[in-house]
Amino acid sequence: MRVICVCALTLAAIIASPLQAAEAVVKADYLACTPERLFNRSERIRQSGDEQALKAFTAGALIAESCVALKSGTTVFTEGKGKGVGIVKVRPKGSFKPFFTSELAFQ
Repeated sequence: MRVICVCALTLAAIIASPLQAAEAVVKADYLACTPERLFNRSERIRQSGDEQALKAFTAGALIAESCVALKSGTTVFTEGKGKGVGIVKVRPKGSFKPFFTSELAFQ
């Protein structure tokens, strides 16, 4: 009985404690995607300078809901770093789904 009570109290404490995520405000319009490899693809297209390909990629990714457009002034929660350099894992306020974007969105 004592073990059950201890387990129940531990579980309640875990559920009641807030997530350790820092709030950040987006300063530049940017795309955020999940998984990270999809964001990497969008960055390669953007860096190539092919505007038509970037518009097509962005439209498809937004329709598929695998990417979101982060507008300046939007509040997000930062949840850590990505595998690549300069990539951060964020979760838009009100969303449960994390996305990957560039640190440049916050500078």
